Amino acid sequence: MNFTLFREFIRTKCQYETVYEDSEGVPILIIRELNAFSMVNKLIEFERKKCAQMVEKMGIEGYGTLAIAAAIRKGDQE
Repeated sequence: MNFTLFREFIRTKCQYETVYEDSEGVPILIIRELNAFSMVNKLIEFERKKCAQMVEKMGIEGYGTLAIAAAIRKGDQE
């Protein structure tokens, strides 16, 4: 995910208080901790899904790629 997609992701898929520009024109994101936690988990799931899709496209079942893709999708559930 590039920065442009990240900014769109924040504005469309995340809960935040506001985004404003400081005196130098730098965007500042105001967000509650719980919403930031949720946002990070959504991004991790997005990246995990993309990685699993890449593994499935690259591999042959005989080399264990389906097991690798399943492990990526499962992730760390702790």
